[in-house]
Amino acid sequence: MGESTTIKKERKLRRELRSCGLLLKKSRRKNNINADNRGGYMIMEASLNVIVRGSIFELSLEDVEDYLHN
Repeated sequence: MGESTTIKKERKLRRELRSCGLLLKKSRRKNNINADNRGGYMIMEASLNVIVRGSIFELSLEDVEDYLHN
């Protein structure tokens, strides 16, 4: 059984971000999504440990891809 498309896309984006000195963080929250945690993704500056986008884990993988390619 192969990897899902979502997992492949996430891994690809992680590699691309890492090459730019950024990290992709995924919310660990599965249930009880609230105003402070939307259950998506966050982009962080690796060396400074600073949030670049998605401070409340509101990014989708498509949002991350748009950030990288625009």
